[in-house]
Amino acid sequence: MKGFLGLENAETRHRCAGGIVVRLNKDCVEFLLLKQIRRNGEVQWVMPKGYIDKGETSEGAAIREVREEAGVKELRLKAFLGKQQFRYREEHGNQHEKAVSWYLMETRYESRLSLNTEEGFVEAKWLPYQKVRKRCSHEDFREWVDRAAEILGVRDNT
Repeated sequence: MKGFLGLENAETRHRCAGGIVVRLNKDCVEFLLLKQIRRNGEVQWVMPKGYIDKGETSEGAAIREVREEAGVKELRLKAFLGKQQFRYREEHGNQHEKAVSWYLMETRYESRLSLNTEEGFVEAKWLPYQKVRKRCSHEDFREWVDRAAEILGVRDNT
């Protein structure tokens, strides 16, 4: 049976949504980046994202995930950035397909973030464009940061 990426024999299909969260700080746009320690011990710097619940919109899921993972309560959707689709295989050999809808979100939130440590989030940073690009663990995240920066008119604020 073919899945939404046209792949044969995908055992599980996931629909997810996430947010590229920005705030204006002293004439500099800063991006939210989260440090996560995964169950397998891998450390990664990521953007908040997660599964879309049954009956939930992708926009609603993206906002909920940012709130749950980073504790940012005041969010405003600015733009739909696009959809990322990929497949991966678990260590046990199970094949998965994942589609993530990414949204640009803005906040004025300046309070201490409340991270979801149960999901492995241990640190959060607000970083300018070039620094967040260097810190991201995955190339795919850099692409979404670049799209957000283009929409915001961010050049090279370090």
